[in-house]
Parts: sequence; C-alpha cells; structure tokens
Amino acid sequence: MDTDPTPESEREESARVVTLLGRLRAEGSLVALVRGGMSMALRLDAANGVWWIEEPNSKWAPRRGQIVGMSFQLDGTVARCAAVFQDIEWVDGQRAWRLALPTHILYPKHRGAYRAVVLSEDVIPVEFHNAEGETFAGSLYDLSFTGLGAVVPVEAVPKPGMQDVTIGFERPLTLPVEVLNAWPEDEDPERVRIGGRFVGLRPGVQDRVDREVAALQRRWLRTRVRRA
Repeated sequence: MDTDPTPESEREESARVVTLLGRLRAEGSLVALVRGGMSMALRLDAANGVWWIEEPNSKWAPRRGQIVGMSFQLDGTVARCAAVFQDIEWVDGQRAWRLALPTHILYPKHRGAYRAVVLSEDVIPVEFHNAEGETFAGSLYDLSFTGLGAVVPVEAVPKPGMQDVTIGFERPLTLPVEVLNAWPEDEDPERVRIGGRFVGLRPGVQDRVDREVAALQRRWLRTRVRRA
C-alpha cells in the first residue's frame, strides 16, 4: 500500500526537476547534508524557489518548502543562483532546521558546477600571469568545475579579460581563465576578489580540476563534522 501523502502529479513533476545533487554526483562529487547522524539529499527547483528533502533509506516522500536566502536571475531555462547560500530553512513536523552553506552554486544548462570553498586555515596560493609577462601573487578562496575565485592585488586585474592562472596545489596547475568580475576587498582596498571561468580545458586537465574540487569539498565536510 502506498502511504506517500504526496499527490501523484507532484511526484511526477518532482521527477522532472533537474537536481543539483544529481548533477554533482554525475560529475564525481557528492554533497551530503548531515544533521544528528542523519544524511539527507536536498533537491532544488530554482525557477520556482522550492526544495525537496529526501532521506536515502526512506521511501520516496519528498517534503516541500520555500528556499530562504537565495536570489535568482533567470535567462530562458537557465537558473543562476547569484547570491551566497546564507541559510536554508525548513520545518519538519515540530522541528525547525537551518543549514548554512558558505558557497556559491552555479546552475548552467549543460553542466552543474559546485563552488568548493577553501577553508580559512588553508592557504592555496595562486599566480596571475598577464599579457605583459607580469606575475601577481594571490590566494584561492573557491574553486568549481568551471571556474575559480581568488583574492589578488588591484594591479593584477586592470580589466576583465584572459589570464593564465597557476594554482599552487601539491602539483601546481596552470589554467586559462577569463576574468568576469572583480570587486574590492572590504578589509584591504589594495586587493580585489575576482571571479573567472576556465576556457578551453583539455579533458585530462578538466578531470584534474574535478578531482581538486572533490578533495576541497571532502575536507570542508570533514571539518564541519568535527566542529559540529
């Protein structure tokens, strides 16, 4: 007997929703939401601003609610989360849950991209190489399958455009990056935060980027569990 209270039409509709979690798994990365030893998968319908929560070992019975603390820019079928996830709130029976995710999520049509945050206690150096042959040192603050965010000196990014960027992993990785935006650091006017996307990565290089993103995400999750 089917005890799922969710109407059949809603279940069919939810099955058509492209989920961030599903796309991330397909890219070799997994986000697990853990509260009190219970793992949950959070599905988002960005266009309508609603979520579903699923527990891996339970029957399909999604619980619904409104997303809090997100903003969207819609361009056809592309939904882009332009703001940092500050809080996602929902009510499950008599319990109110709140989850803070210090990250950005980009949601393009063809490829999901999760921005893995670099922990404050880790310093991953980056070097920006401009067209004049100058090199500027900075630090990475997030990394995704399709781009990065870094803090660099003001003179490193005089205007948006292409830069070669070397990321100081254990095995340094140099990538072509198109700088899309830059904004001043609140605490240091001599430095800026930049955001950029990778351009023309070969499959082997893309695989390396994906592995580094997954490693950063695993470290972030382990640290969150230890601090909980």
